[in-house]
Amino acid sequence: MSSRLGQIDSVANAKAKYGRLCHLYHYDSEQEPSPNKHPIIGNLGDAIQSIAVTEIYRKMGVDIDSLLPVSRDDLNSYSGPVCTLPMQGWFAKCGQSFPFPWSKRINPAFVGFHLSNRANTRKLFIKRRIHEAMKRHEPIGCRDRNTASFLQGLNVDAYFSGCLTLTFEKRKRGPAHGKVFVVDLTLKMLNQLPRQILERADYSITHYFAFRNNPLSMADCIESEQAAQGILDRYREEAELIVTDKIHCAMPCIAMGIPVVFITNNVGDARFDVLRGLLPLNSHYEMNRIDWNPPPVDFEGLKSAIANNAMATIEGAQRNDRGMRSRFKHELLNMTTAMEEIFPSNWTRCKRKAVRAIASIIPFEKTRKKIRRLG
Repeated sequence: MSSRLGQIDSVANAKAKYGRLCHLYHYDSEQEPSPNKHPIIGNLGDAIQSIAVTEIYRKMGVDIDSLLPVSRDDLNSYSGPVCTLPMQGWFAKCGQSFPFPWSKRINPAFVGFHLSNRANTRKLFIKRRIHEAMKRHEPIGCRDRNTASFLQGLNVDAYFSGCLTLTFEKRKRGPAHGKVFVVDLTLKMLNQLPRQILERADYSITHYFAFRNNPLSMADCIESEQAAQGILDRYREEAELIVTDKIHCAMPCIAMGIPVVFITNNVGDARFDVLRGLLPLNSHYEMNRIDWNPPPVDFEGLKSAIANNAMATIEGAQRNDRGMRSRFKHELLNMTTAMEEIFPSNWTRCKRKAVRAIASIIPFEKTRKKIRRLG
């Protein structure tokens, strides 16, 4: 890690409280207790992001056991000790749940922030003037360029900070006889896998997690994080290749130095631009074009920049020091801008080809509008 990190006295205030998000999926809970509660299905990608935040804290020298758990879905009702909270993750309006504005007892550190465009989330975000509250915490580090662009349009100083799941340590060596993990592909994708992948495919890992209780407790949250850590350990120790459509499978794996093939049936998903310049975006309409023997992605310089920026953002939020929050912003921006030149044609081609491939299904006018929007 860069020697400049020594300039950040992350434990200057021994009484300071640091928090991290936990995922209780309260928006998916029934309002009234019932003996026939349905199980909640969680996404271990959420837990993996929490693990990544914990690892950043570890690099900062923060006592991991002292971290305060804060429910992502209940930010507006948090009443625990005042804490600085990294806002790394996915935020949206789900059902009746909308976590903004955050409690006054939360001091947000905006890094790796993604604001969904589903279910009128962004309209409600504007209606409640959350962007105005954000300005006190600028600059706002966003997990994807789409979120950054949306906030910039609201006159917020926002930038692309990447995702902290890209900062996991690179493994020293791969396994002698590794496995090809095929993780959560759709049936259409599975039916198009080539023989050399099918003959070696291991389907034993999924990022879907069925909780045993409803509503969830902190113990359930810990259980899901333990499951996520177990999966990360298996990737590190056993994987020769990963084939997936899950970004929080792809990102930690390329960070660990594992070759990844990423396939999607939704090339327009704003979440995926975090991969731009790191991995080709492969549409399931064009699987015959995929390189099934990709090399590991080497981006150690970018990884350090993302981690440095996260640590400075968290400590800058703790000290209410905008200069510290901005310390690595421009360095990171320069690196991500250069990174975009690696696979730009791949992204544009995949988007156009995928839209045209479904032109026979979607009415012509809607298809033409999609092509124009994707540019």
